[in-house]
Amino acid sequence: MRKIVLSSTTFHLDEPEFQCSLTDELWHDGYEYITMLNDAPILQRFWKHQYGVEAENPISVSMLNQLTEELDKCIACYPMEESLVAFSLEFKSLINKAVRYNCSLQIIAQ
Repeated sequence: MRKIVLSSTTFHLDEPEFQCSLTDELWHDGYEYITMLNDAPILQRFWKHQYGVEAENPISVSMLNQLTEELDKCIACYPMEESLVAFSLEFKSLINKAVRYNCSLQIIAQ
């Protein structure tokens, strides 16, 4: 499992509203869908590496708008995959908070 959290030195962001998780089961179930998306390099990089140092690549502020667009593609392409859509919406909500607070996202492999 990986946890995605807002990364900030000015806020205490250890609250559940400032994080979301990608379970191993969802990662596995969504892998084929995500890797088949056209033009979604940030989301694919995030999904490709589940373990080790590669799994903990930060997502910078400059990448957040593009990642939101890529999550929208995922939702549009695979609307019947309910768990993938639910995760995408939760991830988008976290991205919106990151944009609002001008924070990057940090991935924590657990």
